[in-house]
Amino acid sequence: MHLTCPLWVRRIPKIYRNNDPFYLRNLYLQFSFLFRGRSSRCFRLAEQRVIKAFQHMNAMRAVRKDRFKQLCDERIDAACAQHGIPGKMLVDGLGRMNIQLNRKMLQQLAIYEPYSFKSLTDLVKQYHSELGIVPPNAEPPAPVVTRGLLQSPIVPGNRKYYE
Repeated sequence: MHLTCPLWVRRIPKIYRNNDPFYLRNLYLQFSFLFRGRSSRCFRLAEQRVIKAFQHMNAMRAVRKDRFKQLCDERIDAACAQHGIPGKMLVDGLGRMNIQLNRKMLQQLAIYEPYSFKSLTDLVKQYHSELGIVPPNAEPPAPVVTRGLLQSPIVPGNRKYYE
């Protein structure tokens, strides 16, 4: 079944009855040939099932898009959690840096190109650190070790580097 066939069935005008009704019946039976039972052979049942199937198809189109969007967001969040940055912060940072990658490409990068995805997260971390925004689950910066905090000499055997 081609994509245009269901659209063509919807646009069949009900006013014009001068055409042969065989073609309309045949079209509904072609759409219903995979249904089980009499609804694949009887026109009245086939017509009802095809109309209901088109209604379900129309309703599920938006649901399918939403579910795919949620799946992409979950994958991006899981990959970002490994690198210590929230997924929304990654998407926001990439948008502000004018790196145009959609959700689908980001999740494919996260799955199949982990090093490329890590470089993107590093870019976003650097961008946010320049703005002064710290990610909520970021690692604390490494402490600066000075000689006054040392308990033992830096170089073993050299007391002059200890004091």
